[in-house]
Amino acid sequence: MSMTALMVAGFALQTVGAISQRNYAKAAADQQQRQARLERDAAMESARKTRESAEASIGKLQDDVIQAGETQKSDLERRADKERSELLAVAGDRGQMSSSSFWRQMTDLQFVTEIDKSRVNQGVNDRVDSLQADKLQIVQDQADVNSQAGLNYYQAASDAKLQRSFADARAFMQIAQAGISGGQRYRQGQMLQEIASNKE
Repeated sequence: MSMTALMVAGFALQTVGAISQRNYAKAAADQQQRQARLERDAAMESARKTRESAEASIGKLQDDVIQAGETQKSDLERRADKERSELLAVAGDRGQMSSSSFWRQMTDLQFVTEIDKSRVNQGVNDRVDSLQADKLQIVQDQADVNSQAGLNYYQAASDAKLQRSFADARAFMQIAQAGISGGQRYRQGQMLQEIASNKE
């Protein structure tokens, strides 16, 4: 085999090796990016499901709080109706239906009932508002998860692009070095042949 043939074969082997290394590095970078995309998508899907579930649960709690408040107000109204009936019966038995004391008691009863119902309304509103704030926080938490997942993916994708670029640059440098080394060996071989031919 001639020196030129050996040199070309060596160059070819180095080039194939450089291209194989580049392809392997690019495949690893692609896999890293795919994995990052899967992790991002899974995190975002999990956050979406968590938000939907939590919102549904909180919505149910809000409905339950409102219903409990309505029940409490109805109970207060029934109790007030019963007390009014008892006052009417007592005042009727005593002939005091037109007395100022009777009407003051009736007015006080109505006033206390309205204050109690107002307290129930305020408690319901406070609890519903608190649950609504929880809903908003859950939405914000999902947005935070999505942002973090997007950032993680961006970083992984950028790293993968850099790895692919580095693999291309390294392969180019290895091929160029193989060409330079081959050219140097060829020149050295030529020089040695010239020296040998000059001695003869």
